[in-house]
Amino acid sequence: MISFVILHYLVSADTRKCIDSILALPDTSDYSIVVVDNHSDNGSFEEIKKIYSHNTNVYMIANKHNEGFARGNNVGYSFSRDTLDADTIVVINNDCFIDQSDFIIRLRDICKQGYDLIGPDIVNIKDNKHQSPTNPPADYKKDYSHYSKLLTIYRALPNFAAQVFYDYVEKPRSARAKEDSHKILRQTNVQLHGACLIFANQFVKNEEIAFNPNTFLYLEEDLLFQYCMRNDYSIVFDPDIKVKHNASSSTNARHSGFKKRRINNLQHLKHSASIVIDEISRYGRY
Repeated sequence: MISFVILHYLVSADTRKCIDSILALPDTSDYSIVVVDNHSDNGSFEEIKKIYSHNTNVYMIANKHNEGFARGNNVGYSFSRDTLDADTIVVINNDCFIDQSDFIIRLRDICKQGYDLIGPDIVNIKDNKHQSPTNPPADYKKDYSHYSKLLTIYRALPNFAAQVFYDYVEKPRSARAKEDSHKILRQTNVQLHGACLIFANQFVKNEEIAFNPNTFLYLEEDLLFQYCMRNDYSIVFDPDIKVKHNASSSTNARHSGFKKRRINNLQHLKHSASIVIDEISRYGRY
């Protein structure tokens, strides 16, 4: 059985669009949707529960605290694996949607090939760029230092200057994933984008959780890639399956002021980078 895990936080319109896009897919006789609310406090989860209360294939789980991306999605993954007995688990951002009518048919064909972690072609609807696979940093320690410096700068900047600094100084230097023509080709054992990750075969059989639980936000896919490589799980990026992504809408909903939002993001990036650095120091890097 295929289970779709959607982590909800604040933005009900995005979550509804994601759910509806899955429900609209044909050939969904053997599927489930698990919506995990990350302790939204604006009534959006109650709204979603009411809308889909009639659908027995849609399950709702409410976290008592905001657990972040990794631990929040782990709740849905574990429920899908252990309670619903799913053998394929699609962890998809609530700001993503699927408009490929044969998505499930294509996914099942890929799963039959034995891959343990599958990444679809993820297209950012804001600029039509292909987001997966990603290019991991050459030096996480350098990134950690860079985030620390940026935090110092943003904290010192007045509110009106933060957006200007980002647009004209930080953003041009921070493009991590490049738009390369090879991205639309199938690739194996590459780092996938975290907006949609599909766990299958040996990973689901062996692993009780999907993500390293020590991060709150960011670099989950970096840690997952390292974990899969050192544990001999096979990874594939396959553009035969496609997902659309409206990036960062839930993060933006909580932090409406740009300066606050950027500081929040950088704090999480810095913490997550420290986790990756620790993992690499223990196990080496692939």
